[in-house]
Amino acid sequence: IARFSVPCFVMLSGAVLLPSARGAEYRAFYRRSVRSVGVQALLFSFFYFLWSMLMALRAVQYKGKAWSWMWMPLLRWLRGEPYIHLWYLYMLLGVYLLAPFVVRFRQSVSDRCFSRAAWVFFLAATLSAWTSTHLLEWDLGVWFCWLGYFMIGDRLRVWAAGRKSSARRRFDRGGRAGGGGNGLDAFDDPAGPHAGAV
Repeated sequence: IARFSVPCFVMLSGAVLLPSARGAEYRAFYRRSVRSVGVQALLFSFFYFLWSMLMALRAVQYKGKAWSWMWMPLLRWLRGEPYIHLWYLYMLLGVYLLAPFVVRFRQSVSDRCFSRAAWVFFLAATLSAWTSTHLLEWDLGVWFCWLGYFMIGDRLRVWAAGRKSSARRRFDRGGRAGGGGNGLDAFDDPAGPHAGAV
């Protein structure tokens, strides 16, 4: 579930943020992102850093580990992974840092061009994940990898909206062919669908 949920959440973020014109305003977008993600990343990182320091001290005192273990929590934090699950926040900060540029790019090109770019980024991210490793969770390569999921989220939103619109048109045509409007007209009557019933 964890492996599936992170890409899904990044795609949902793209579906919500990329169509919004407000996302193109750098200062306002970054201010919101710092409040919604940056503050939480800092607070939780500090909490887990203290917890990791306590665990490292316990390992040194009671398990005979070397004093160099005391540096490990700080090194993990500098790598963007103060605790095993917090890498996600640092990756998300990077994606949000690039988001206004992607919004502006989306507004300046056609849907077809943006779709092609999204699939190129997505496929490049997939190949990168299979063939390479990274040291830092907040490096540019990691951000660009997840940017593919971010852009694909917008394309999936457009595809789903098209499917919904197509289904609605088929439903309307079916209702008219049967002589009953869209099948819901009877419920628009204040007297109700059984007004003539005895």
